[in-house]
Amino acid sequence: MTSLHTSLAEISSEYTIFEKDQILTEDQLNSVTQYLDDQDRLSRIHLTGVGLVCGLNVRRSGNTISLTQGLGITTDGDLVQLASNKSFNRFKAYSSEAPKYPPFFDEDDNRIALFELVETGVTDVLAQPLANFQATSGINFNNATALLLVESYVKDHDLCSGTDCDNHSQQYVSQLKLLLLSPTDAESLATVLPTAQSAAKALQPLWADRVKITPSLNTRSEWNEAFATAIKQTQARIQKELPTLWSNCGFLFDKYFDSDPTTAWSATLSDLAARFVNTNTHLQYYNAFLTDIIHCWNELIELLITQTSWCVPQVSGFPKHLLLGDVVAANGNSNNNTNSNESDSAANNLSRRTAFYPAVANGLSNTLDEAAFLIHKISALIESFAPATANTLRVTPSYAAGGLQEKAIPCYYNATTGGSLPKYWNYKLYQLGKSAYSYGYKANSYGAQGPASSPLNAEFNQYDFFRVEGHFGQPFETIYASVEKLIADNNLPFSVYGVLLDGDKTKLRGKRGKGFTDLDRLHRLARADLTYRIEDVKQVGNNFKTNIFQSVDAGLIRNDAAGSDAPAVKEIASAKNTALTGKTNAALSKLNKSYIEFKKDKSWLDDVEEIKSIAGQFKADLSKVTATPHATAFDGMIVGTAPDWINWLDILIDDKNDKADDARVITNFVKAHPGLQPACGVVRGGTLVLVYDSNGNVVGDLMLSHHVEDAQDEPSEPPLVRPRPPITTDIIPGIKIIPSFDHLLIDKLNIFKADFDKEIQFKFDATTFYGEAMKESLTIVKDMYRMDANTAVGKEAALADGYLDAKKGLIESKGKYISYLDRELEKTTLPPQERDELVKIKETVQEDLANEITETAKYIENTNKPVTQGSDSAKVLVTMETTSLAIAGNTKAEGVLKTGLAGVGTSTNVPPEFAGAIGRITGRF
Repeated sequence: MTSLHTSLAEISSEYTIFEKDQILTEDQLNSVTQYLDDQDRLSRIHLTGVGLVCGLNVRRSGNTISLTQGLGITTDGDLVQLASNKSFNRFKAYSSEAPKYPPFFDEDDNRIALFELVETGVTDVLAQPLANFQATSGINFNNATALLLVESYVKDHDLCSGTDCDNHSQQYVSQLKLLLLSPTDAESLATVLPTAQSAAKALQPLWADRVKITPSLNTRSEWNEAFATAIKQTQARIQKELPTLWSNCGFLFDKYFDSDPTTAWSATLSDLAARFVNTNTHLQYYNAFLTDIIHCWNELIELLITQTSWCVPQVSGFPKHLLLGDVVAANGNSNNNTNSNESDSAANNLSRRTAFYPAVANGLSNTLDEAAFLIHKISALIESFAPATANTLRVTPSYAAGGLQEKAIPCYYNATTGGSLPKYWNYKLYQLGKSAYSYGYKANSYGAQGPASSPLNAEFNQYDFFRVEGHFGQPFETIYASVEKLIADNNLPFSVYGVLLDGDKTKLRGKRGKGFTDLDRLHRLARADLTYRIEDVKQVGNNFKTNIFQSVDAGLIRNDAAGSDAPAVKEIASAKNTALTGKTNAALSKLNKSYIEFKKDKSWLDDVEEIKSIAGQFKADLSKVTATPHATAFDGMIVGTAPDWINWLDILIDDKNDKADDARVITNFVKAHPGLQPACGVVRGGTLVLVYDSNGNVVGDLMLSHHVEDAQDEPSEPPLVRPRPPITTDIIPGIKIIPSFDHLLIDKLNIFKADFDKEIQFKFDATTFYGEAMKESLTIVKDMYRMDANTAVGKEAALADGYLDAKKGLIESKGKYISYLDRELEKTTLPPQERDELVKIKETVQEDLANEITETAKYIENTNKPVTQGSDSAKVLVTMETTSLAIAGNTKAEGVLKTGLAGVGTSTNVPPEFAGAIGRITGRF
């Protein structure tokens, strides 16, 4: 049986060089063609590749199979080209007389079942419709696999016949045959080639167990346990997988390594675990170190998995055939069974379809160089782990994701000049001879160049992560302040926060509470308000004392018959003002502080209470000689709630700060921020969370991807300037002096006489009338005001309140004077001019009476005098009520009275007797 011709089974290494007039033999001629053909084929497989390049897909629609145009190269260097699609609607058994192709035969020389497809339109008496395929072949049509065979062989013609012995040359025949076979037989023809991809498929990707930061984390031992648990699982996985590198991929790296490096890796990792994990030392850095190894390992797999190059393709791979995969139905599935798993079907179809293996010249060498670099890098990582040398706080720009080589070299590696780690950290920089340009914590130790020598002074907008290192084991408050300073000095885009790894919040360090908020700002307003109120009280006290002293010196307040009261009045005013000044100064010194300083001293409240007491006593002790026609700063302080507002705000602020302190304990912080994770740094815009123990030392750090604002210090804010000037005697008199009784009487008589003299200066001779009028008027006054030490000469005893007694007398005298004028005006013989003058006098006295009634009513109301039956005020009210009738008929005087009494007696706290009397008086007009 003729065998298929495999051209590269024997590669021609020489050919004949012809000479002039040389007689050529067949061997000499054939040596040239054979050499050139071999070189052509070798060029294809070694410079282009082998396998299916594109197209050549098999599709079935009903009982017709189509083969799309495409291109492929066999391992014998055959260029398989189909320029257009072809259609097949019949089949036949592949001839047993066909040239023998060894891959089709088993060890017992039995050929697998093969069926040849016949192209539509081609006549073949042996062919039958594809509808009969399953019944004839026993192969499920939906599971059949297609194979393209390059049927190449040498056809030898007979040398002689009965009448002719002419010698005919041999003929090389090469034709494509599309065959169908079972999936099982197709699997036997599939070849697993020794490529980087096939080697990488045997390696398993690694992953690190996550350190679980949960609300139950509350102590240093629990913190260590969380890391140790994750580390042990991760390291076990790493140490199990690392040895598989050399058993599967070692053949790729013979020229790079003299021996298997994974043995040393495992031994060193076991030693490191004993030194750090078993002793709970530098666990966070150790966990990050294992993660670095995993990143590097997975980068190695990802690099190798992309490379399907076959370094030296063997002719025996698939010398004359290309597997085209399972026959795919027109709907895209190779199997019409609706219960089939499509993903499994697709995977099987790929396994039964010859892949394309590009030549090494297309890039495998560069890939292996980089892969060898990564293996060196894993060695360097394991050999260089040295976390104890990181004790200086530094921030280094880096990346959160991407390849490990793009990130900054962490602090826990012993990266030094001439060391293996800086050299094998970044492949691109390694190729350029610029390894010193890698960013890293120990950049100065390996002679960093370019921006790596001072990373925070170079542009870092492209970096989305910042490594913060060298702070573990150091005092939290020192580190916190240092990080804040680095952030401020370098305009770094992240914030810092501190949490206590202990349930006892009394051990909190650094910033406390919520910091300065709007509640604190409102508290400042309340303190400012109280401060100005106290300053007003102090000013009113000084005014009070000054007015008393000036009134005594001017004789407005003088000795009465009972004894000398002036020295007592001065003494009281001086003593009370001195006490008031002392307490207001003490309170002001405590209120005019920052909130933090203010909170340290609570005695301000006692000072304020004493200020209230002194102010009240000040007014009470001098009530006989003073009156307050309106509320003063004393009254505002006594009844005001400004101190209460400060206390209420203190309660709210303390509650706010207490809850904020609760949140600074790690258990509560984790509940509020479940996304916490250890990262040895922080992403741009995130929060670096420093974790410290009950001794105040940093044990680790965590990261949040969002901003958490820490307590803000009290800012510098503008002074709160008063919207009005302080109280002065010029603006608000406040305190009104009540003159001593005798002085008041003389003043009123002098005023009365002056007014009377002015009004009765008639142009006619009125000497007699003036004498009579003056005589009766003085008689009235004498009867009302002549008194001994205790009792007036009249029938009624003097009132205890001298001011009220004087007012009562004035009201009665004006009333009697109006009665006298009325009697004069009743005289029919009174001349007209004289009558007009008396009418004017009466109107003036009526208006004066209206003013006296108004002043007296306001005095009773402002001094809260009792109006019970028999009291001084009650007696005066009766006089006011009866005498007010004398005003009737004078519209102007009625207006003065009604205007003056408007609002008097309307307050809810005045006695009803007082309100009733005022109402009756005003109701008459």
